Amino acid sequence: MNRLNWILLATVVGLIISNRRSCNQVDDQQQIIHALADTVKYNADSTKAWIADFQVSQAKDFTKIKGLEGTVLQLQELVKKTNAYNAAVLKNISRIKGVSQTTVLPGDTIYHDSILYLYPTYFTDWKEKWSEGEITAKKDTIAYSFKVYNEFELSQSWKREKWFKKRVGEATVKNLNPYTITTEIRTFNLQTKPNRINLGPSINMNYSFSSGHLTISPGISLQYSLIGW
Repeated sequence: MNRLNWILLATVVGLIISNRRSCNQVDDQQQIIHALADTVKYNADSTKAWIADFQVSQAKDFTKIKGLEGTVLQLQELVKKTNAYNAAVLKNISRIKGVSQTTVLPGDTIYHDSILYLYPTYFTDWKEKWSEGEITAKKDTIAYSFKVYNEFELSQSWKREKWFKKRVGEATVKNLNPYTITTEIRTFNLQTKPNRINLGPSINMNYSFSSGHLTISPGISLQYSLIGW
């Protein structure tokens, strides 16, 4: 290849790379705008919650956003601090309710004006799949101790609302504890874009049927895939 061909090849490669980066940046901005505008949605019994996901190809498109607040700001700081490819901030509320048997125990004995006052102690405890604890009630104090167990499933996927619309990222949380409701969820996912540019050495073979000669010449090939899977 002569010098002019090298210059033309370098120019074409530069234009393709620049165009690819520009397209990726536009895609990231659209994903971010969609995620910022979205709110948490729930199914009928509120055990499943979902919201648009911050899925980008370059982390800086998310970490350099100014003026964020709340859970989104917390997620941004987490991504900055950990340099993570995937990150999530979840917030939930667990409301446990039930009935357990009460045991009456001897309590405080107080004499006042020749009158004997008896204040028993009430005690109850329970243990089930999603919670366990105990409560002790005396004359003027109540002591309690309990634990709540939560399990959930987190998934990130691509969704397309309509056939001709661009697909967007979505994060879904399913609470297996029926007493727990997800109040906030924000997730970040750094996507790896398919490599559409292939540049490398090649061998060109040309066969002339008229002369019967086979010509083999080395070179450099550049391929660009219009569609990435």
